[in-house]
Amino acid sequence: MQSVRRGRKGEGRRRILAVLGVIATVAVGIGLPDPAVAQSAATLDEKNEQLRAENEQLRGELDALRKKAAGASAEATVAAEEAASGTAGDAAIAPSPRQSSSSTAVVPEYVPMNRVSLTVSTDEAGAVKVIGTPWYRTVPSTGLLPRREFIQFRGAPARGGRPEQIWMSLNRQGVPAPLGADTSGQLQIGAWTGEAVVVDQETSRRRRLGRQSAVPPRRDENTVFAFPAGALAKLALSDRASFDAGPVHFEFTDETIAAASALAARLAREQQSP
Repeated sequence: MQSVRRGRKGEGRRRILAVLGVIATVAVGIGLPDPAVAQSAATLDEKNEQLRAENEQLRGELDALRKKAAGASAEATVAAEEAASGTAGDAAIAPSPRQSSSSTAVVPEYVPMNRVSLTVSTDEAGAVKVIGTPWYRTVPSTGLLPRREFIQFRGAPARGGRPEQIWMSLNRQGVPAPLGADTSGQLQIGAWTGEAVVVDQETSRRRRLGRQSAVPPRRDENTVFAFPAGALAKLALSDRASFDAGPVHFEFTDETIAAASALAARLAREQQSP
């Protein structure tokens, strides 16, 4: 009898120990985290804070670039409007003052497989002065450090004996040396070649951060090229074209060719209107 009682007591003790073990395991899992898990969570929190800080910095740089691009676009549009209001022989070289009564509107232009938003500037009488396309990258935005190089087409319809005028603005950011004012561009559209002369150029020097005397200064520049007669129509109908000016070389993408086609179509309609 005593051996039976001892066996029962031992079995009861084992059951109690098993229950206590389960309770301890649950308590540890709920209230007492593993030190390795806690350390990993702290590391993740620290990395998240670093990523948030980097994200805020990148957003600030992106906003600054957008403001700079918008300013360059506005300045280029002013130059184009001034050039468009000159005479046929010297409009691009000696622009006249801009009229303050002009207005600007963004209108869609549909070309095959594309929709392009054109900026149309009109004078006080409602006549179109200058039509511009959006800004486009000269090369696709790939990689961590894409080339900061953009182009925009603008055109002034023929009015009062003045021929149609076409410009291409080339905006480059962070370049070591700007293009010279006497640099001419070379258009290659299929087998046809044409010269695009510089009619306006603006450069600004970037501020250096800290002691960077050994680093060459960087500049931002906006150069305006005048297209020869008929070049825009040829570009609008081409499937392959390129542009060269000093160290600059790029091929027009399908997107920029579509933009040229939209601008050419809108200018053609303006010339047909009374």
